[in-house]
Amino acid sequence: MQKIIVLVFKLIFNMSVMKKKKYKYLLFLYIICFSCGKDFLNFPVPGVLTRQDYVKDLQTTQEFLNGIYNKVSPILAGNTLLYPEVISDNIKPVTGGTMFNAHYNWSQRSSDVNSNDANLNLLSVNIYNVISGCNFVIESSLKFEKENQIKAADLRGQALTIRALMYYMLVNIYSQPFNYTTNASHPGVAINTESDWNSIPVKRNTVSEVYNFILDDLKKADELLPPVTGNTFYINSYAVKGLLARVLLSKGDHRSACDYARYVLSVVPIMTANYPGKLYTLQETEALFQIPQNSQVPILFSSYYFRTSVQFHASSDIASILNESTTDLRRSWVTKNVTTNIWTVTKYPQGIIANISVPSISYYHTVIRSSEMCLIAAEAYAKLGGSFEDSSRFYLNEIRKRADIKAKDIVAKGPSLLDSVYKERRKELAFEGFRMFDLLRWNLGINRTDVTNPLYKQLPFPSNMAIAPIPEKDVLLIGLEQNMDY
Repeated sequence: MQKIIVLVFKLIFNMSVMKKKKYKYLLFLYIICFSCGKDFLNFPVPGVLTRQDYVKDLQTTQEFLNGIYNKVSPILAGNTLLYPEVISDNIKPVTGGTMFNAHYNWSQRSSDVNSNDANLNLLSVNIYNVISGCNFVIESSLKFEKENQIKAADLRGQALTIRALMYYMLVNIYSQPFNYTTNASHPGVAINTESDWNSIPVKRNTVSEVYNFILDDLKKADELLPPVTGNTFYINSYAVKGLLARVLLSKGDHRSACDYARYVLSVVPIMTANYPGKLYTLQETEALFQIPQNSQVPILFSSYYFRTSVQFHASSDIASILNESTTDLRRSWVTKNVTTNIWTVTKYPQGIIANISVPSISYYHTVIRSSEMCLIAAEAYAKLGGSFEDSSRFYLNEIRKRADIKAKDIVAKGPSLLDSVYKERRKELAFEGFRMFDLLRWNLGINRTDVTNPLYKQLPFPSNMAIAPIPEKDVLLIGLEQNMDY
């Protein structure tokens, strides 16, 4: 293994000028070499070459950051995206399927035995590895910033944003929502800001502390990142502001969420022409941050499990909502087999990118887009209430009438307005990895009508089974507090 790693690094760092597409495969191999079989509690093997031996300046720091992008891509666009949809009510496992059955049945286990089927332990490993890499980039950008302060700030801003996004994923998956307790003092996740493997977090921070940490990272990144270059494959200032709006909405800071969402919409409006046909392509004008497909090491985007190795179907619950109006363009996001009455998720396009042999993963996955900003503004204004409801209806109608030319203006008020916002958000963001986290922050339970087993129709709020167990190793080896009932 050590000889392989040496060879990889020689190939990488002997190239003086390289574009991302030329060296990302090698960096991907590098990260895989160091991350396989380790979680954030493990130590590296003595004598094995480390990243510190090769990152010697800003150029190699940038190359290492490109490797992080490769590592984070399957986390943001792969089967992880399915989890919030499966555990809630938008998709369900196929009959005889093997993926996410325990998650669908609200019966996850913390043990590593059969962990791929019973929990999200491997995801925790991968996310903390990305976080460790981001910590290293942050440290290196400070160490070498005298070479070029603008470039160093850019690299640090990107790493801070990716780190914040990873912690946001963790706190959504492993913790109850921010408003679960009055001051968000309930257990969150362990925060680690060091790249040194000897620096091991010894406790779970509170949800309040985790959110403050995430927002601090994003606000620092917003100050560091240069003006947008138009490349949505890298973290940019608009994406950071969009993420700030997303996190602030989850925190319940509705005024601030509105401010960031409105700013993003002022510079990147929602796409009207070619909607929804050009979503997940390079012509998607509302994309803020996208994941490109890799022709050398293809990423199994979530659509792979809908259309190639079919593991999941859309539930009739979401299909019926998308098909309420015969003129709603989003009806095309699910397709019914008239013989089996099974609904296939067809939201993601096929064959968009040349040289990708599997059509179902041949597109550009959008992590954050302006439609979400419109829905954030609609929800936040509705929750502010009073005269702000006019603004809520304005943003809500922007989304509704774009999708359906025959949609009438929403005139609802109060709780009815919120219900309309919730429904429209479920439609527009279906299958994009939001559903369970939305239900949690709305303090709503799960009510399925289309189920694989009648035992799993309802999960009330609150429920300890609505969140994932902390990996057993992290509980046994370091004493991190386990979630209740696991």
